[in-house]
Amino acid sequence: MRRSALIKVIVFGAVLVMALAAVIVTGSGKSTKTVSESSSEPQVQSDRSSEQAADSSVPETEISLKEKALAQIENTSGVLPQTGLENELKAADEDFYELYKVFRREGDYPVYRGSGMTYFSDTNEGYEQLIEDLEGAKDFILLEFFIISDGEMWGRIEDILEKKVQQGVTVRLIADGFHESTDFTSGLKKRLIEKGIDVRVFASFTSQGQQKSNIRDHRKIVVIDGDIAYTGGANLADEYINISSPYGYWKDNFIRLEGEPANSFTIMFLQVWNIYGEEEKPWELIREHQAAEGEGYVIAFSDCPFDDVRAGRKMYLEMFECARESVHIIVPYFIPDAELLKTIGECAERGVDIQLIVPHIGDSISVQAAMRSYYKELIGMGVRVYEYTPGFCHEKICVTDGILCFVGSVNVDSRSFLYDYECGVCMLGCEEIKKVDADFNEVLSQCEEVTEDNIGDYSTDNINSAILRGISGHL
Repeated sequence: MRRSALIKVIVFGAVLVMALAAVIVTGSGKSTKTVSESSSEPQVQSDRSSEQAADSSVPETEISLKEKALAQIENTSGVLPQTGLENELKAADEDFYELYKVFRREGDYPVYRGSGMTYFSDTNEGYEQLIEDLEGAKDFILLEFFIISDGEMWGRIEDILEKKVQQGVTVRLIADGFHESTDFTSGLKKRLIEKGIDVRVFASFTSQGQQKSNIRDHRKIVVIDGDIAYTGGANLADEYINISSPYGYWKDNFIRLEGEPANSFTIMFLQVWNIYGEEEKPWELIREHQAAEGEGYVIAFSDCPFDDVRAGRKMYLEMFECARESVHIIVPYFIPDAELLKTIGECAERGVDIQLIVPHIGDSISVQAAMRSYYKELIGMGVRVYEYTPGFCHEKICVTDGILCFVGSVNVDSRSFLYDYECGVCMLGCEEIKKVDADFNEVLSQCEEVTEDNIGDYSTDNINSAILRGISGHL
């Protein structure tokens, strides 16, 4: 057997194993749509009675998680002071205004003036600024991350948090439960609690009910005193600042926001925090800020996996639908569903210059193969596809026409769209968008373009494509 054929057999076998695993663990409170033209997901009922009828063995803890999550969105609705910029935004850009209405459904998130933001294309620089801001905290610190792992990065933060607790600062931390056996261990959790840090774990993987739900908290949030907030692609582990990385150079980002937008991230945090244990009254942590000046607009938004808003997915759809000149996008996982793929094709047909960057070195064999299965189709549409050759590019950014921009945690796959808590910021006409686009161009300079001439170097077995696309976004 030829070596290439043997490799395909091995990959196909691995894919089948992962498909079986996906069937075992996959579940969702959202309705789903097709993942690709050639394969579709079964429709998942979203109401409680249907869930119980479909599987009488679903633990009550899984059902109550959904109920509590939706209740928290309701509880925080109307808490954030509105800015009165809605009509001005509508007059400035109707497309962005429509996106703003989607974000309002997830938490009444206001639109703010586009100032007080700093984009960090180098996570080390963002991390050093974060350290400085944490050291200056006087009232409270809120942290919510998908991955928190012992090491140099987390060690410096933990030392500051311990000191801040001793100074009377309230410190609260949410960690996703998926990594309880690897990164955020019971020993780490116990150590933090002993230091006076309030810790809650979302969908603990040690709980049978949460294992079955497959819902995860993929957000990256820091809020300091209700005055400063951070989000982006980076978690709190050493690979994110390249102390150690198994996938070559790890490229990631942070964005820092001052003033009014910090309140939006406080609400996001409390929507998860209040699911577990004693509830914090949202209005008690909202801070008054002087209205900012500056050009453009910014909206901080969240996406909850238990409702049918699907804000992250609609955000990407809108970024392509409203494009007239260019779309520059970087994501580590690109597995679009049929509607999004069709929208991208229509965007390209209008003559829009679409440039997509994904990693050359992936952290998942199946996901990397699934992404590459789209290359031929995308290139045929006129999309220019690039792979980041130095290593793993984990940031998630999208810039449309140089004036509309997204930075946050949302990937282009079914996991982000259906199963994860996500967050980010959308900007229109803000000065900081230039830095995000400059970051794109810097990454582009380190990429290799996939073309019709070399696409054979990236191709996957056509037989595997439907399976790869169908499961990879859910793992």
